[in-house]
Amino acid sequence: MALGPGNRIGVFEIVAKLGEGGMGEVYRARDTRLDREIALKVLPELFTSDPERIARFEREAKVLAILNHPNIAQVYGFEVPTEHSKHAAIAMELVEGPTLDELILANAADSGSPGLPLDRALAIARQIATALETAHDQGVIHRDLKPANVKVRDDGAVKVLDFGLAKAFAADAEAQQSAVSNSPTLTARSTQLGMIIGTAAYMSPEQAKGRPVDRRADVWAFGVVLFEMLAGRRAFEGDDVSDVLASVLKTEPDWSLLPADLPPPVRRLLRRCLEKDPKKRLRDVAEGMLQLDEGLAAGSTTSGVTASDVAAAGGIHSAQPLWRRAAPLAATAVATALLGLAIGIWRAPAPPAPPATARMLHVPPAAAPLFASGAHGDVAISGDGRTIAYVASMIGPGAAQVYLRRLDQLEAAPVRGAQPAVSPFFSHDGEWVGFVDQIQQLALKKVSVLGGSAVLLTNAPTQVLGATSTPDGVIFGTRGGALYFVGNAGGEATAITSLDRTVGDTAHLWPSAVPGTQVVLFSISASSTPNLLDGVLAAVDRASGRVARLKIAGTHPRYISSGHIVYATADGSLRAVGFDPARLELTGNPAPILEGVGLKPSGAANFDISAGGHLVYTGAGDAAGRRTIAWVDRAGRETPVAAPVRNYFYVRLSPDQTRLSLDSRDEEQDIWIWDLKREALTRLTDKAGPDNYGLWTPDHRIIFNSEAAGRTELFHHRPDGVGQPQQFTDTLAEKHVPFPNAVTRDGKQVIFRAASGGRPKNNLFVADIAGGKTNVRTLLATEHDERNAALSPDDAFMAFESDLSGGRFEVFVRPFPNADAWQSKVSTEGGEEPVWSPTGREIFYIAGGKMMAVPVTTSAGAIQLGKPAPLFDVSPYFFGAVGRNYDVSRDGRRFVMVKNPVNAAAQSTPITIVLNWVEELRARLK
Repeated sequence: MALGPGNRIGVFEIVAKLGEGGMGEVYRARDTRLDREIALKVLPELFTSDPERIARFEREAKVLAILNHPNIAQVYGFEVPTEHSKHAAIAMELVEGPTLDELILANAADSGSPGLPLDRALAIARQIATALETAHDQGVIHRDLKPANVKVRDDGAVKVLDFGLAKAFAADAEAQQSAVSNSPTLTARSTQLGMIIGTAAYMSPEQAKGRPVDRRADVWAFGVVLFEMLAGRRAFEGDDVSDVLASVLKTEPDWSLLPADLPPPVRRLLRRCLEKDPKKRLRDVAEGMLQLDEGLAAGSTTSGVTASDVAAAGGIHSAQPLWRRAAPLAATAVATALLGLAIGIWRAPAPPAPPATARMLHVPPAAAPLFASGAHGDVAISGDGRTIAYVASMIGPGAAQVYLRRLDQLEAAPVRGAQPAVSPFFSHDGEWVGFVDQIQQLALKKVSVLGGSAVLLTNAPTQVLGATSTPDGVIFGTRGGALYFVGNAGGEATAITSLDRTVGDTAHLWPSAVPGTQVVLFSISASSTPNLLDGVLAAVDRASGRVARLKIAGTHPRYISSGHIVYATADGSLRAVGFDPARLELTGNPAPILEGVGLKPSGAANFDISAGGHLVYTGAGDAAGRRTIAWVDRAGRETPVAAPVRNYFYVRLSPDQTRLSLDSRDEEQDIWIWDLKREALTRLTDKAGPDNYGLWTPDHRIIFNSEAAGRTELFHHRPDGVGQPQQFTDTLAEKHVPFPNAVTRDGKQVIFRAASGGRPKNNLFVADIAGGKTNVRTLLATEHDERNAALSPDDAFMAFESDLSGGRFEVFVRPFPNADAWQSKVSTEGGEEPVWSPTGREIFYIAGGKMMAVPVTTSAGAIQLGKPAPLFDVSPYFFGAVGRNYDVSRDGRRFVMVKNPVNAAAQSTPITIVLNWVEELRARLK
């Protein structure tokens, strides 16, 4: 290039040559406009001869110029070729001092030790991490992080050079996908083999393969740089570029090169950074440093230096995150250069104040109030804290649906495809939301946050009570009482825990991943504490399979960045206790932190916490679960039933019309009996686990499904509670999960719906009640969803609902028990939840927010159907579940209904969102 002192490129006057850069020659120069010295990188003719490349470089340089941080060498300006000069150059902040690779070599020569002392290496790493965090937040990826691109000033301050210039040097759109464009040293026509090998040694595997990159490529390079600082040797070496790249792609670093006394948290950080599969790699270097400091603060020593020692020596405000606190050698490393009236005054900036805690409320709209499920959590927050999810339902017929509310928007919106759904949870990257199918309660599904078709992840033999997503694309949930995991694409689930029967384990529930580790938290219910709210906290290391019982009563645990587990207790309060994920041990005593959180009898608590410490929760007084029972006549005139306010789902009238069976989704999700004459409520079932539905037989027994056998089966019991419930199905071989629909008039058979063998839709089956456990016979099985069977009073016909008509449910009728003989459509504009009038002359069903009645005439196995007619508006009543929520009197003139509270949306407790709640928690736990 033949540039010497006095030569000018635009307003920049050359002072002296500093050396060769991977993307050209670097000069000390003077900015003649601002009268300051700068570093001038003069681009080779390979780039200046291509106008398109220059234009692209100029666009990228403008993006890079927005990076303004004490640990980033700032871009000041850019000069393009003109008629007076053929040169192009980029002006950057001039940083005095050695590069990091020079510092490592000098340390080895001076001390005889190959690596830097741990405290100095971590002080440098922390500053690199802050630089990467700032750039990544602006959408800028370095792409060529290596020791040669890190300067360490004499005062300990670190400056990262050449941010994003790899992309700026890309020759064209195709080249941006290649390894060479992602590595500027390789693109330069340099004859210095060491420089070429140097860049290759820090490439991520995806870069080496020529694939697109994101911030995880910088995480990899950060790990390689940290390894080299500690070991004094590169993690990946070879005689030429091919050997180095082969090492990057195929081999592991020689971990024995690291100091023998290196603390485990540092080793864990290195291994997370150097995962070859980017899906398994640490996704964010800032989060990694936070986990490192949490591990060090828990008690690990580092050659006599702990995280607390580092913070104390740096003299930084205690509210500042540990990984941003400098070590002694870097106490002034974050000093900012201030241009003060033509004199350079160096002053250490005040540490940033911790983010303020702020509270906000989200009140679900009246058209879609919060849906209070009986057993599941109703709210969730994404890992980045920007979006909340909750379950809502329309007033009137319809299944629950997931709604999303972005915190930068005012309104929530339904997620197309996330219906019928309960128990929402986000993927680690926030790109999809998972949920439990509300109909089956056994199917775990996911759907894009943008909406679309739901994807079945897996089916479980019993009710799914909790699920969590990990950064490496693994989903953990409950299955058969224990925990299982399944891949992000779904498939067969694999057990990760087993119930320890020696200590009475009955269920493992509510899993939650600990970010950046292989640890999953959960709660254990045991026979000694049959109430699921009285379980104990536990943790499993999915790498080793080790399970640790943490010996603290609680449920629904969540790990937060302060190093604590936040969990719920039976009184509806939240508590926090310190936890060391590396040792699976508690590190302190529990402390109460919040009261009045909504809690379900299953142990589900209505709260969630983001990775950054935002809290979302609902209160315990959720009015959506405060339902009542009422009689309603055919004109819609209502007479209240004096049964207490509870979270009722299903109601059935006894054959003599003196009692009601009530499925109440509170307490232990049990069946209750209401005596209409005496106005007295009696609990029928009291075993651990949910007992649902509650159908009367002609001889006044109650049919219900229960998990008392360890899986869902059908039982019958006397309504006075004398004796023990009797199981009469055994569907393990068929993989049925039965939900009772109707009982024959002789009381000998039950029709039930079940989603079987992993299929997503229901079929209808028949089981004998008498004679003990029986095999099950198929009644109606198609590729469609058949459910809510109802028999005519003479058992000659069966009404049911099906999505045969293409997504919308309609009511149909077939003969019974020969259901394959013929079929007639009862409804005309959609229909659900049919029931045959005890008079035999009408079929009732729900459609368009109305109770509908269809006249029926039967004779000699034939049926004639009249025109459907609306009776009354059902919007005040609860139809948010899958089964039939109402029943009909013997004369067909009155209906017993489950009623929503008046103006449920206005009465229900709003969703509370607490931004930066972790700061408040830290202050309370001091």
